Amino acid sequence: MDGLDAHIEQHLLMPHGSAFSSRATRFRSGFAAADTKLVQAVEVLDSTTANEAGDPRPR
Repeated sequence: MDGLDAHIEQHLLMPHGSAFSSRATRFRSGFAAADTKLVQAVEVLDSTTANEAGDPRPR
């Protein structure tokens, strides 16, 4: 995410000043939430696949 943060700062924060600061923060927060949801979805998929293969671990 470091490259994305640099991109956001370059194009949203620097040219326009601090007025866009909260907008950039919300933008980054949205990516963080999406990353969390993606990790959760992969964990569910891994669990489901393990159960279908006869793995006794609970979902």
